[in-house]
Amino acid sequence: MWIDQISCCLLAVLCLHILNRFATQAKALVPTTPQIHELTPDYISDTLEVKWYEGGSAFPYELNAIWEIHILHKKPLKEAARDIIQSRLTGTEKLLHWVWTSDLPFNCTDHYVRIRYCLVDHGICSEWSELAKIPGKDSGMYPIDKVVPMGTDMTFCCVWKRGESMTTINYGGCRSGHCWTETLTEQSMALHAEKVALSPSSGFNAWCLAETTEDSDESIYGTVLFVGYPPDVPKKLDCTAQNSEEIMCQWQEGRRTNLYGTRGTHYFLIEQFSGKNITCIHARRGQQHFQCNFPILTDQTKYHFTLEAYNNLGHSKASVLLEID
Repeated sequence: MWIDQISCCLLAVLCLHILNRFATQAKALVPTTPQIHELTPDYISDTLEVKWYEGGSAFPYELNAIWEIHILHKKPLKEAARDIIQSRLTGTEKLLHWVWTSDLPFNCTDHYVRIRYCLVDHGICSEWSELAKIPGKDSGMYPIDKVVPMGTDMTFCCVWKRGESMTTINYGGCRSGHCWTETLTEQSMALHAEKVALSPSSGFNAWCLAETTEDSDESIYGTVLFVGYPPDVPKKLDCTAQNSEEIMCQWQEGRRTNLYGTRGTHYFLIEQFSGKNITCIHARRGQQHFQCNFPILTDQTKYHFTLEAYNNLGHSKASVLLEID
């Protein structure tokens, strides 16, 4: 009989051990609340980078996780974006990151970010992290002097000061396109413009007027939008030796970009064999023709030129081979 009692005791101990093990694993699989490690907004490109540690060291074995990133803005808060990424929790503190570009300029209103994760194989999710804030600006018209391709859907906004009330908001390109407004907060309003047309060389103005409620003083906030094209592939690129000292390369622009000055196309002539390059300053030689000179190099008879064209909207390139007798 005492043998049966011992067997029962051993079975009870074994059962208790198994229960404790499962309890320990269940406790270990309670997701910790994540924290945003770094938040980097770019107020010019309206691009946001979010970084955080995945926290894999908190778990006893590898797990599949799905991360959810949530962007909120306006007042009251509304969803601006939601995205998910997958990761494998491997017991380390790996740094994850996510990049997002906002249609609404960050200057227009406060934006907020939060993250959480779910353990795929266990169907449980963490709590949301604390809201991280991207502060908007006090007053102005945004975005500031932006360059965009023709056909872009644009969002402008007017932010006015406390004590002011907005009376007018407009965009020069609305005369030829469809525009509508949207209230963001008590001190900001958005203006949406669909498929913007090519702008004049001086750009399209966007502006708003705001009055002070007490003395009717008027404030004007404004910005300029430049609408054009990325550079076309240089046409009819041809390089010839002018004399014993210089090679002259000529080409045509192709489709006009409709962008000028610092926003216009910049050209660089690169010789691939030697690795030398020239910035083609004052390359224009007429409406469509361009020229750039390159020095003849000692003991080199074969040249492989690549002409690269850059502006705010993109780049293109063309190449040509030349052999000097």
